[in-house]
Amino acid sequence: MELKEQITKTDKKVGDLVSDYDDFTISYLISNDEYIVTIKNSPFKDSKKKAEDWFLNQGFARGDLCFLKITFVPVKNVEFSSPEDAHPTDCPR
Repeated sequence: MELKEQITKTDKKVGDLVSDYDDFTISYLISNDEYIVTIKNSPFKDSKKKAEDWFLNQGFARGDLCFLKITFVPVKNVEFSSPEDAHPTDCPR
């Protein structure tokens, strides 16, 4: 995905790229080619939607999120209701 390469462009071979927002933080783990999205505010689903919208605003299509390695995790005081919440919405598992 050329778009993914554009938003994760770096000379680093290891480490993280971090984008921090009010409701979520997106960490791109270079060595794993993986996104960890930390949800910081309740309700989980609302903040998760904002994070998914961030990816869409970068130019990804909704279906693209299913092919990126994205995991959504809550901070201690935020709960999610099911294990599916850890994955992008409407993606098969």
